[in-house]
Amino acid sequence: MRIAHSSYVRDACKAFLHNIKVTAPAIQNLLNFDIDVANRLCEVQITQKNKRNGYSLLLIVSYKICHCDAIENSVDCKGRELSSLPDGIYYEVASLDLSRNFFTEIPRNLSDLPQLAWLDLSYNQIAALDSNALNGFNSLESLDLSGNHFQAWSSIDNQVFATLPNLRWLYLSHNSLKGFPDTAGGFLSSPTLLNLFLVNCSITNINENFLQDLPAITSLDLSNNNLDVWSAQIQSDTLITLNLTNSGLHKIQDSLYSLRALQLLKVGQNSQLKIFHARSHTLKYLDAPDCDLSSVPTGSFPALVDAVFRGNHLRELPSKAFESMEYVHNVDLSRNAISKVAADAFLGAKSLNYLDMSYNTLSQLDPTTFSSNFKLRTLKLSHNYLKEVVSLDIESLIELDLSMCEISRVGKDSLTQLALLEYLNLSANFINFIPDLWDAPSLKKLDLSNCRISSLTNYTFINMPNLRALNLRGNRLTSNIRRDFFNDVRILYLGDNSWRCDCTDSNFRELYDWLVSDQVDTDMYDLICQSPAAAEGYRWASACYEAWNLYHTRADRAWMYSLILILSMVLLFCIILSIKRAIRLREDRDREARAQNIVEARERLQRMRLEEHEATIQESGNAPDPRESSRPPPYAEAINMPRLDSSHPSLAGSQYSLSGSRYNLGGSNPELKSPGQKRRRKRRKKASSSDDLRSSRTNTEVSTTSDTELNRRIYMESDV
Repeated sequence: MRIAHSSYVRDACKAFLHNIKVTAPAIQNLLNFDIDVANRLCEVQITQKNKRNGYSLLLIVSYKICHCDAIENSVDCKGRELSSLPDGIYYEVASLDLSRNFFTEIPRNLSDLPQLAWLDLSYNQIAALDSNALNGFNSLESLDLSGNHFQAWSSIDNQVFATLPNLRWLYLSHNSLKGFPDTAGGFLSSPTLLNLFLVNCSITNINENFLQDLPAITSLDLSNNNLDVWSAQIQSDTLITLNLTNSGLHKIQDSLYSLRALQLLKVGQNSQLKIFHARSHTLKYLDAPDCDLSSVPTGSFPALVDAVFRGNHLRELPSKAFESMEYVHNVDLSRNAISKVAADAFLGAKSLNYLDMSYNTLSQLDPTTFSSNFKLRTLKLSHNYLKEVVSLDIESLIELDLSMCEISRVGKDSLTQLALLEYLNLSANFINFIPDLWDAPSLKKLDLSNCRISSLTNYTFINMPNLRALNLRGNRLTSNIRRDFFNDVRILYLGDNSWRCDCTDSNFRELYDWLVSDQVDTDMYDLICQSPAAAEGYRWASACYEAWNLYHTRADRAWMYSLILILSMVLLFCIILSIKRAIRLREDRDREARAQNIVEARERLQRMRLEEHEATIQESGNAPDPRESSRPPPYAEAINMPRLDSSHPSLAGSQYSLSGSRYNLGGSNPELKSPGQKRRRKRRKKASSSDDLRSSRTNTEVSTTSDTELNRRIYMESDV
């Protein structure tokens, strides 16, 4: 890995950014970089890859000081203990983060970055800005100087930002700028600045000329300061958003009228703000939560649309409290201490659409309180101390929330005046009885969960023809609930009740069958039996399974037993067939083995005989007499043959020669005859044909006996 020179780093980063291809000489030049630059911006690892048409350069950039993002075209040098700008920053960088370092001034060479649009120098040690500190930053749109060492407005030249033709965002938060001096001149000058942030700057007062030289300003954030009273008539025709959150305000009085374009005002978390009197013909959104207001702001707000007064100390709403907010749509009065509301408190709020008065201390409410609010569609009164459902006269109301209000009584005509009501929440109240013929013709969703309802009838919801969702969870229902109580309900929750599971009750069974059908969405798994004791803790289906499925159970059992019997017989038959087949296969294998053994034994016997015969021939050393293998002559030839009563030359030495017999000791040689010995002529003894036959038969029996014995031995060997 080589440390690249800054100029080469720029070219390499540019190549990486644009994914260009370079030639082999260019790669060689990059590989010949000097290695003696130790603190440059980037390290470039070069990997050379062969391609068909040349070389491709793969740049893996690892940054020793700063982190560079080629996609965002940004450089991050945050928290690197820098006091001067490092060399090698890519000249086309658009975003540069130098925050949390040790800069004491804005680096002059930053002006060499023509495309720099976002510069973060927050939390450094810059204590002053002269008029030339930002010369040359022609593309700069956002400048963050938060958390530096500015101690007063005088340490910032009022013309230093005027030289930035594209400046839109300026952050000076967390500097101890303190109060504005009482001078007539402007404090900051920028013809293009839109958003100015002065959060936590220890500002104690506002000068009327503060925005004089900011003709394009649209947003000003002064939150977390130490303002006491906002009474200065700040002049601005462009300011739209003003944030005074947690600014130590005690009073706002006649200070908004000169802000002719103001639409959003945030004054929340000013815990000592008690008085709010102002006039604004353009203000649309007023956000004042968690203050100490004891009354609704007074003055004139004809354009106000949204007003948030949550978490204040309002105790009552007097007559015509919202008269100055004629076009207000949404009002949040939750988490106050309102215990009394005048009957005409909302008179004049003709466009009121949403009202939240939850978490107050209301114990009663006049039915005509909202009769003049013809556009009111949502009313939240939860977490109050109402004792009954008030028969409110609001023809346009669609949603009413009365949950957790300690309501114990419900009148059957309590919803009659709410002709368009679709959603009613009465959960977590003390209701133990719902009257019959409860009238709510448009109601679609009713929440009665976590009350004390113990019984219903078929007339309870009969006057609610459009009811589709009903929540009865967490009540005290036990039994006598029928399916026809809920005409066209499609969502029904009945869990967490004290159900008595009477499995013999046809109505109970009918209700269960309906709940498990596709006609209704319900919480079946939460339907738990509480009685009788045998069913306690079981779900409906489990507790009544035997009773509801008796016939099916017997039939199922008979079918199951039959199936088991059939399967057993089939299994036994298969086992028998398998055993027979195994025996047959074994016999076949034994038969084949015996036949093979016999063949092999015969072959061995033949080889043995052949070997014995060859051995006999080799031992004798003489060739066999051809005359032994010749057949005897025919009868005609035998008669013509010479008599064998004397020696014949052709028979000399043979077994047929008389001279060679034991009766002729001299053989065929007359010289060997004993002299004087007289030849005795003896009569030839003829063997009878019976003797020859007996001899032949004996030899045949011996041969047959030998073969039989051999076969017996072979068979015994095969068995073994």
